[in-house]
Amino acid sequence: MITKFKILALIGLSALSVIAQAQGAAWTANAQDKTLSALVERWAQSEGRHAKWEAAADFPIVDAEGLNHAAKLSNASSMTNAVERLLNQLSTVASRKDGTPGPKDIGYFACSFATGNVAVVIRSLGQPDCSKSLQDQRVVIKDTTHSGSAGVVLTRLGQSCTLTEYKSQKENPNAMAVPVVENSQFPCDAQGRLNVAQSNRREWMDGLEVKLTKLLKSD
Repeated sequence: MITKFKILALIGLSALSVIAQAQGAAWTANAQDKTLSALVERWAQSEGRHAKWEAAADFPIVDAEGLNHAAKLSNASSMTNAVERLLNQLSTVASRKDGTPGPKDIGYFACSFATGNVAVVIRSLGQPDCSKSLQDQRVVIKDTTHSGSAGVVLTRLGQSCTLTEYKSQKENPNAMAVPVVENSQFPCDAQGRLNVAQSNRREWMDGLEVKLTKLLKSD
């Protein structure tokens, strides 16, 4: 016979399990989250606050459940922990080709704030730490992506440009469920053209210049 005490204990354990599951679900992605920046913003808004995604590039979410599984977001204990898991997983998507730096070389970091309207700021290596404001507003020069599809985005921040290439990864089903992304950061002029003295050029910049020329000439 199950005693009253045991029944109450079982009810208590069941309630704790439901609460734990609800807390874990609070820091996961769903089908409505189209990009990582939108996901983090939704998390922040659930606490009545906001998030600032100021990193070099954003990332589309093409499989929310795959992302939840890869980053183990259901195990996150807080929004700060969920963002940390998200960025740690993002670093594994790094791709290197012909010596061109990938996201892993650029790095993404988060600054969390206990109080204030902004809960978290996401930035990338090369940007100032979160105690300093960005001196310039990032400008989008060219964007050939549409609704999370493959394509390229060319942006400029001051005298530095970032070319982000989104490439669908179909051959590796166990990889993170977002497109493979290759990032290139380089000195540039106002139009987004490579601006490096010949003596300082690297081998991978030749291929980059070809891509930029083709991109900037396209409609």
